Amino acid sequence: MVGSGILAKVFEDTDKAFTRNRNVFMYTLLGTFLVFSSFVAAKFPCHYLKMSSIVTGILFIPRAIHYTRKDWYLYLMDYCYIVNIAIIYLSFYGSDALTNGILYNSTYYLLINVYRYGNSLVLHNQETFFTCYMHINPHIALAVSYLSGCIEFETDFTTLLYHSSKWYCIYAAFYFPIIFGLLKPFWTKYRIPNLFLYHSEQPFYRDLFAKMPFWGPPVYMWGLQLSMVIASSCLSYFAFQNDLVMIAVACFFLVYTIYRAGTYYIDYMPAAILKEAKKASN
Repeated sequence: MVGSGILAKVFEDTDKAFTRNRNVFMYTLLGTFLVFSSFVAAKFPCHYLKMSSIVTGILFIPRAIHYTRKDWYLYLMDYCYIVNIAIIYLSFYGSDALTNGILYNSTYYLLINVYRYGNSLVLHNQETFFTCYMHINPHIALAVSYLSGCIEFETDFTTLLYHSSKWYCIYAAFYFPIIFGLLKPFWTKYRIPNLFLYHSEQPFYRDLFAKMPFWGPPVYMWGLQLSMVIASSCLSYFAFQNDLVMIAVACFFLVYTIYRAGTYYIDYMPAAILKEAKKASN
């Protein structure tokens, strides 16, 4: 019970005084981390990939605890996490040009999700920060390593398209029977959140899946998601044509997440605080 109370304070806003101090601490810690990361990327670019992989691994721990507490653990099986885990593994054990190229391809899948889910580079909220970090940092880390000559990429479009699609299909071949076969009765009964359910509640997907209830999951996995993998290969192909394009893409999405953080601090947070104040006064 004591441990549960501590976790509630750490991950939830149950104690206003603790929440305020926690947010200030996280803002300071994560802000300092970003400054340090920028220094490492500029001064020691060949070490940035490994350093950011260590940080990603550390941040996975509170994410797993938090999502397990909220029954969001099925999200931890999503392709974005698999890509991050692969990069962590290969940053320590090495990889060839083809594997690096496939992983760089996959980071465009993550960047597309930066826009799809409106990721924000906020500093006071560890959950929101890590969601943004795990989607944008793999691309930045691999781009920095490549542009600095620390790693090599396979750049042939057809080769990367084939192997990137194969990687995703292997992942989907495991994910599909587990989520839509073995665990479906469980998450359907208890409404355990997962990425398919999340998209099913969006207007476009809801209307699409309503017309094909049986074919909804396979269309989602091997239609919509695989299309994103193919689009990622196309985007990376253009980035390989010029180093400036690669830099511009990374900068664009980084600025986008900073912009989203600005709207969060200027628009969302004041409105939420005002709403809570009105509720408390009634």
